[in-house]
This record gives sequence, C-alpha cells and structure tokens, in this order.
Amino acid sequence: MKLIFFKKNAIYFLFIALIISINTNGQENVSDHGLFIKDWQGKSFKKPKSVKSNDKPIENVSSIITVYNDVKLNKVSRYISGINATTYTGNYLADNKFLKFVSALSPSIIRFPGGDASNVYFFKKLPADLPSKSLTYNGEWPGFSDGTEDVNWKMNTEKYYAFLDSVKSEGIITVNYPYARYGTSKNPVAKAASYAADWVRFDKGRTKYWEVGNETYACWEGGFRIDTTLNKDGQPEYINGKLYGEHFKVFADSMRVAAKEIGTEIFIGAVFVDDDDVWDGSGKNVTKNWNGLLAQELRKSDGGNYADFITVHSYFLNNEKTPKEIINSFNVSKELQNFIYKKLDKAKVEHVPLALTEWNIKSPYQTTQIGGLQAVSTSCRMQEIGFGASCYFSLKDYWRGEKSDFGIFSHNDPSLPESEPYPSFYHLYYLNNIIGDKMIKTQIVPNIDSLSCFASSYESGGIGMIIINKSGIEQSFKIDLPNFKIGNNYYWYELSKYDDGNIWSEKIAINEISNPKHSKGGPSENFTKIPAWTKSTKQGITMKIKGLSAIYLLIDRKN
Repeated sequence: MKLIFFKKNAIYFLFIALIISINTNGQENVSDHGLFIKDWQGKSFKKPKSVKSNDKPIENVSSIITVYNDVKLNKVSRYISGINATTYTGNYLADNKFLKFVSALSPSIIRFPGGDASNVYFFKKLPADLPSKSLTYNGEWPGFSDGTEDVNWKMNTEKYYAFLDSVKSEGIITVNYPYARYGTSKNPVAKAASYAADWVRFDKGRTKYWEVGNETYACWEGGFRIDTTLNKDGQPEYINGKLYGEHFKVFADSMRVAAKEIGTEIFIGAVFVDDDDVWDGSGKNVTKNWNGLLAQELRKSDGGNYADFITVHSYFLNNEKTPKEIINSFNVSKELQNFIYKKLDKAKVEHVPLALTEWNIKSPYQTTQIGGLQAVSTSCRMQEIGFGASCYFSLKDYWRGEKSDFGIFSHNDPSLPESEPYPSFYHLYYLNNIIGDKMIKTQIVPNIDSLSCFASSYESGGIGMIIINKSGIEQSFKIDLPNFKIGNNYYWYELSKYDDGNIWSEKIAINEISNPKHSKGGPSENFTKIPAWTKSTKQGITMKIKGLSAIYLLIDRKN
C-alpha cells in the first residue's frame, strides 16, 4: 500500500510540475523595478478612435503568436519612457511646435544636464575654485557652464524647470561629480558634495531621482584626469572606481541630509560602466576595474547597497550591420543586467534597480525606421526584465551628416524644418499610448526570428501588444489568447517603412499615411488624429505586417 501511495503521489507531483511548466511557458527569473514602481498604478483600457479595415481574413498564416495573459512577467515602470534634454540645442520654451510634440510624447522623466555637459555644468553661478579647464585622458574640455547664463542656444537651470512644467514631466538630475576632482579648494570632495546638496535644496522636492556624475569612468570625460599640481587633497592624476565610490558616499550623505532638511525623499544612483572592455585611451585599465572596485565601496556592513540604484549607459551596437541584427540588439539589455548584477554578487552587495539613463544606437542608424524598431524593442525588453528607468538620448542633438543625429527631433538637418520628428519619436509615442500596466508572456511559433512580440495587460481588462517584423518581406500571423475572454473588436496602428526603395529609410507611414512634404520623418502635422484600424474578432485575429514595420495592437476584453 505504501508503494502504491508513493507512486500515486509521485505521479501527482509530476503532473503538477508539468502544469506549472506549461503555464509559465519557460518564464525566466527576472528582477522587479524596485523603487521605481513605488507609485505604480493600474491602467484602464481605452478604445481609440477607429475606422473599419477592409482587410480579408487570412486563411494560412506564417506564424501563431500565443499570448499568456495569466503569466505576468513584470509590472510596467512608467519611468522606462524617459529621455535626455541637452544643454546646447536651443531654447525649448520658444519653440511651440517642439513643445506640442514633447507634450504628446509625454516622457515620464527628462534627464538634465544630460551627457558629457554635466561634467562642467554648475546649476548656479560658477564657483571661484575652478581651474582653467577640465582634463580628459589626452586633452581638455575648455571652459565651464554657468547654469544662470541666459543665451538663446543654451538650456539653463531656470529654463529646464520651466520646460518640465510645460510638458508635465518629472526630472532626473545628474550632479557635477568631476568638480570633486578638478576643484582647487582644500577639500574639493566636500565642496562638490555640498554644491550638489545645494541643488537638492534649490529643487525643493520636485525631483526624486539623482545621479552622481555622468560617464565618470570614461577617458573622454572632463575630470577623468586632473592636474595634480592644482589639487590640494592628494588625489591621483587618473580616476578609478574605488576613488569614485569613496566620493559617491560623501555626495550621497550630503544630498540625503539636504533632502531631509526640506522634508522630501530622493533616490541616488551610482555610475557603472556597461563593459569591462570599454575603450580606455589612458592605458590605466580604469574601465576594466571600475565596476569591481566601485561595488566593493558601495557595500554596507550588512551587505546593503549605498546606492539606491545603478545608472549605466549603452549605445548597443558592436559589429551589427543588417536590419535584423540591429533590431535584435535589444537583447543586450539582458546581458547588461546580468553583467552588472554579477559584479554586485561578487562583492556581496545587495541588488538595486538599474537605470539605463543614456542609450541609443551608434551612427548612422539612429534616425532610420530600423532605429525606431530597435528603440521600441529595447524599451519593451527593459520592462520585461525589470530595469527601473531609462532615458533615450535625446530630444535634440544635432545633424552630423553621414553620422546622422542622436536626437528624435531634427536640429540643423538640411532636409527638414527644425523640430521635425524622426521615426523613433513615433514608435515611442505609440508605445506610450498602447502599453498596459503589466508585461505578459508571449510565444511565436515557428520561431524563425522574423517577428518579435511584446505584450502587456490592463488592470481593467484588455491587452496592448507590439509586433515587429524584422525581415524585409511581409509576414502574416494569428493571435491566440488562451484563458482570455476576447471582446468584440481589435484595433491597430501600423508604422511601416516608407516604400522609397531604401532599406535604411528615414521616412515612415502610419496606417499608410505619410508626409509628402519631406524625405524624412512621418505625418507630423496630423499624426495624433490618425484613426486606428479596427476589425471584429468574430473570425479570430489574423493580420499581415509589412517588412521592417511595427504593429501597435489593442485587444478588448469581453465584460
């Protein structure tokens, strides 16, 4: 009897394990977004304005996409939809067209003074204890930036806050860490930390998220090297991860005290490098050893982490050349997460959320349709695996000729009027408008790597999906939704590469509507008024998607 009982129980538990395996569908272990979902809220499904599609049902599809509404991957962090603002691309407040577009995009957070400029930016008047220049590994950054200076080409501190108010976004601020290195006072670390704390006080609780420095490990940054003859506290000529970690704690202590004084809570990020082998022109192995040395400094006596989050940057591409390779580089985000957490594990330091506060892809693909497909894929992947926040680079940069532009809006591009959106803008706009509040599991069969799919659910019911065709030819698919009561209709927008014969086209169409005035961009004058296409679900959900295109799909749930 005991043997029979054991066999029955073994079969029972094997059956339960099989059920769990089927239901989770190979769900990977992922981090959650940590402190970045403290203010998480469920979202309500909203039917878009739509017109009926005359597309006929497809009898034989090339792929079946199964959406597991009951397998939740992660909550959606609203802070993934952030972006960088630059100091050198004009007065945003004077550009009503630009303000309208940014308000429509509705980025959750806007990083400032974004990028390398933060190394020489002072939010108020310049202090007296500055050298004539800040040093890179073999050169210099000439001059420093006065945050009170009011000139047309420059974003200053006052304009930044006014810009946030105008577009109804929050901020994430990068304080000037290298001042702790190149400052010429007797105690430059304490002086720089106090200056950062003064910005927290000046901010008066408007900003929750702060970073100590930009790419402080990088040989091309001001403050990477200092003139030791001007330094008065015995710092080495070149920065290293241990030194930054020691200084980070001084900054964090000062800034937290300031926040407490004004009755607010802030969260502070420490800067990690995205790869041990990032180019280091100094030959000092600064980047190679950066994360390991820094992680040790961040470890509290109880194993906790002195940083509230880890900030990291990536421009993704290495040797990728084809459209599919470039789009698939979104998988780098998981590799990056594993890389950082292994460094923390080795130092026995608590995991904290990651924030990819500066990212894009390398030249010359940024302003192409391919760049837009990579951007939305990366954003979705970060939601799935638990990045806390991200800030795309950037709202505006400048036209670099054959090297394209890192902005999502034109700036000095001879082919476009000022402030015209590039394809990435439209993809990020539609993503923000269709994504739900939880990411859910999907599976594509057969898995031939022509399609990618990301799906989310709404607390009120309904599903928002993004389907991406990474191939150059049309694909077809069917949506299968087990354990989900499908409503009467589904709705979609297709953002397709404009048919101009150029695989690297910088022009797109939205539901076959493009902009005849320009050779780049999209239908900027009326894109918010373009209706979704809609069809009944009575014959299922079968669709076609053009080559190198994305479909933003909403599926209603039956009450």
